[in-house]
Amino acid sequence: MSKRAGSKLHHHLHLSFSPSPNQPSVSSSPLQQRHFHHLFLFCISIILFSLLPKPIAVADDSSFHMLNVFAMSDSMMPIPEKMTAISKSNSIMNSPLNLVRGVIISNYSVMDDLDFAFHLPICPSALYLNPNIGRYDVLVQAPSTFSLYIVIAVMSLLFASIVFSSYNSVFLPHLKKRIRTSAISNTLWIVYFLLVSLRAVLNAVHFGKPTELKRDSRFLYAMTICGMMMHSLSALFLTLSLNYQRKYRSGFSLSKDKSYRAILHSQIAEEREEERMRSTFQRNTSWIRTYGARIFWTIFSFEAFATLCFVFSIIAILLRALHSNNLQNVEIYKWLQFSALLFQRVPIAIISTLIIFSGLFAKLFSKKSRMNPHYSTSSEFTSGSNTNGGPTILTRLLILLALLLNIPNDIPLSYWNYFIYGTSLENFPKCLFHFASIFDCILLLFFFSLVLWLFVMIIEFRRYRKETVEAALSDTVENFE
Repeated sequence: MSKRAGSKLHHHLHLSFSPSPNQPSVSSSPLQQRHFHHLFLFCISIILFSLLPKPIAVADDSSFHMLNVFAMSDSMMPIPEKMTAISKSNSIMNSPLNLVRGVIISNYSVMDDLDFAFHLPICPSALYLNPNIGRYDVLVQAPSTFSLYIVIAVMSLLFASIVFSSYNSVFLPHLKKRIRTSAISNTLWIVYFLLVSLRAVLNAVHFGKPTELKRDSRFLYAMTICGMMMHSLSALFLTLSLNYQRKYRSGFSLSKDKSYRAILHSQIAEEREEERMRSTFQRNTSWIRTYGARIFWTIFSFEAFATLCFVFSIIAILLRALHSNNLQNVEIYKWLQFSALLFQRVPIAIISTLIIFSGLFAKLFSKKSRMNPHYSTSSEFTSGSNTNGGPTILTRLLILLALLLNIPNDIPLSYWNYFIYGTSLENFPKCLFHFASIFDCILLLFFFSLVLWLFVMIIEFRRYRKETVEAALSDTVENFE
């Protein structure tokens, strides 16, 4: 009560209790008695109000949840006093749901990793927030991420079917059958798209199911390990597909001119003559050198290198899964598995670089020579082919762009969360532009890379299709003659 209110109350009390000089002190009028009664009630009310305790927050879960309604949106954190209790790292052993009361129990899950669990925002939040109960009415955990995985799964399956039906063989009308040569075969790309589709379905189930770390730990562990293995397997077939492109489509034309064939035939004749001049011992031991060279190039080929990286990645995943409860060595196995993941991308980068720069300078110099007719011969114009000099400049740029767009998806989303937001729950991901998170942007880039890989494959198929048909026709004529 302020000083002015206190003085006024004192003045009223003095006037009420002090006798008037014109009236006796033992008697009072009915008006004064009524006034005294109101003042007495007013004083009692003030005393009781001052003695009453302040409102205490209700301790039950439902009341606390309703008090924390404004903290339920993805743009605000829960009550800071409760968040200060979380100082440990966000791991599956220390579930945030066991420490924080009132937080929405719908979007914490293990993301591509066995140690980190982080918030996957519900986007768009305004579409799913129910203001009556202060919770999100969603059938899946993260609608935007779940939808993107479903789109990737469906489109990858569609890409595989398109390649299988239209870009994996050539139909010959005169023979009424389809042929598939090494230059136009895209079987590895079909397997890659199928693996990407299967991995997207697994991730959609993983990230779509509303989970709690303590209740669904076995489910999360199983889905995380399966997702890691599918990620490594899809990377293996991407490596094999690019290496197939390097071996059979990054060289020069399949059909050479007559002068080249004459030189080639003369070289073969000289080699045969030298073979006749060799001693009996050399002829008897030639198979050793032949098979030795094959074994050497089999061991040190890109296929063997990619397979070795894949096996190393699988072993690292299994070791990390088996030692996930070993707190002493958990960091060692975690970074071992991450190193294996990065090591598996090394052959992809090397093969892509070889494809991009294979025959590029020769192609540029050939264009320069064609601009100067004095330094060009008629055979250069007549024997030109669409496959001379390897892939086109557009194909090389598409390969480079697809490789760059694929890099963010190669790093697990949990590591992106760790690098951007850290391990504290005070800085957790939010929705970007109210309809997607940073993880959705990474998945969108990965989808664009799939589209670019499809374009690269189609361009290379069309580049070799005409030549394959001509070669098949010439073989048919020669066999007929």
